[in-house]
Amino acid sequence: MMGAESRYSNPLLNCIVCAVQRWSRSISRTNRCIRNMLALATVKGAKFIRALH
Repeated sequence: MMGAESRYSNPLLNCIVCAVQRWSRSISRTNRCIRNMLALATVKGAKFIRALH
């Protein structure tokens, strides 16, 4: 986070930049989690459908 702090002299701008970076990082983590769950659901769904046939 030091790079962003040294780039901007305005503390408020610092805070916003830091918050946005943290937010985007948490969004990507959430997306990965959702993708994993979808993949798991797809595999389980395929097994379930195969079991029905």
